[in-house]
Amino acid sequence: MLGAAFVTIKGPEWGLHGEFLWAVELFLTQGTALKPAQLAEESWIIQHIVISEEGAECNGNAIEPKHLDYYEAWRVGTDGHALKKYQYDFDGDGKLEDVDLTANRPPGLADVDDVLLNSGNPQTKGKFTIDGTLHVLDKIEPGVFKLQTSRDGAGLLPRSTTAPRGLSEPSLTRHVQCIWEACDIEKVTGKATAENRGRTLTAGWEFSGQHQDPVAGT
Repeated sequence: MLGAAFVTIKGPEWGLHGEFLWAVELFLTQGTALKPAQLAEESWIIQHIVISEEGAECNGNAIEPKHLDYYEAWRVGTDGHALKKYQYDFDGDGKLEDVDLTANRPPGLADVDDVLLNSGNPQTKGKFTIDGTLHVLDKIEPGVFKLQTSRDGAGLLPRSTTAPRGLSEPSLTRHVQCIWEACDIEKVTGKATAENRGRTLTAGWEFSGQHQDPVAGT
């Protein structure tokens, strides 16, 4: 049975203002072996992303909460690796669209397929969670996925707000959480976990950081 797996390129990393970054390379496996599978045909990795964030400024004013819920897709080559560049007819009308996941990438992240990311918010306190659930899919229906046209997640990846038909059981799950305060005291606690369907891959990371701002004397 095919499954989704990853290699971490950078992170997981937390910052004192709620920043977070976890950059990975994705591939498909066969059975319990955690190595790229040789495939007869190209396939797809589909990730369901759910992001929630809420917080307040240090003066007590609430920050508009964030909630994102969408699906993103990676085309996987016969070598088992997610493709960085390819062409595909997403609408089923015979028109090929170019996908280039390397565009505007820093050199150190050239091999990255997916980045779980949160921006920092100085002078705030709050919490966020990110859940990524990955599935394997042989084909995607025409008209479901569109190349990204907004800033609401997915970046350069094909994106959908509805689940594609035919999703397998979850193959890999990743969870990230963070609670931060960047007011009188800068403090953050964070946790990240990953687990695949057969539990041949389980991993966890925790972070706790604190910095006391200097207080002006008289």
